[in-house]
Amino acid sequence: ARGRALPAGSCPTVGIAGLALGGGQGVLGRAYGLTCDSVRAADVVLADATATTADDDLLWALRGGGGGNLAVVTAFTLATVPAPDLAVFTLTFPRGSAPAVLAAWQDWMAVAPDELWSTCVVSAGSPPGARVSGCLVGPPDAAGRLLDDLTRRAGARPPRTLRPYGYLDAMRWFAGCSTRSVPQCRAYAPQPFAAGSLVVERPMADSAAVVATVAGRRGVDLLFDSLGGAIARVAPDATAFPHRTALAVVQVYASGAGAGPVAEVRQALTGLVGAGAYVNYLDPAQPDWARAYYGANATRLRTIAARYDPDRVFDFPQGLTRL
Repeated sequence: ARGRALPAGSCPTVGIAGLALGGGQGVLGRAYGLTCDSVRAADVVLADATATTADDDLLWALRGGGGGNLAVVTAFTLATVPAPDLAVFTLTFPRGSAPAVLAAWQDWMAVAPDELWSTCVVSAGSPPGARVSGCLVGPPDAAGRLLDDLTRRAGARPPRTLRPYGYLDAMRWFAGCSTRSVPQCRAYAPQPFAAGSLVVERPMADSAAVVATVAGRRGVDLLFDSLGGAIARVAPDATAFPHRTALAVVQVYASGAGAGPVAEVRQALTGLVGAGAYVNYLDPAQPDWARAYYGANATRLRTIAARYDPDRVFDFPQGLTRL
């Protein structure tokens, strides 16, 4: 209503608290940072039932330390930006081209302007497929030139859709709610799925091997969501979110409720992309979860947890009181 926005997620049923507390990646992340980077203050109820405003240490931990830890957040103060117009695009590549598309995509995003965000989706099959979608904070003609560069790198000219949207309509599009009102979108119940994550900590040297992890499978997607830009201009220890220098977060997504394929694919991918993981995809089978979620920030988080929750009121198997 006031023409303002903040970099948020794109899943319509995810709440602002869980999103921000775990970091909060989304389609405006490269332009404006993570959701947690917009958090300026938080009102909380502590483990001893004290209601207060988070001090510097606690606020640091709440910006990326994950939900369910340290305190109950009852209110956020968030910085906003002018709600931008976006050029939204999708390119669907022919099956069999996924290795070339993934290799081209990571090189393309490495030199992309901050205003560009995209996701490269590798879909299981024989052979796997690939599509790239995303948005540019800017006009469609500028986005078109960037997409021409991607297709040149990939050696293909796939069908594309490219159109301008106002901010709210663009976010409804990314949420799969273009034909629904905002209240309907909030109430929309997606189909069951299982998901895990890895952080692409280094360039993927063998895109064919990455794609091969889903070859011959059914119902599994690898969603490579680009990082960089404004996200990377924040130091890894400035907030609890440690993956500032990573190229992307990859979601391993399986339709249906079964988590078996997710664990298998995640394990196969680890040696190809890195062992980091995104705390907003808590995974009970995540190996070395403290390092995967928090990296070098785990030590400071352990100290803060001991101070604010010495009796382990906020406790769960991958909670900060277990560090």
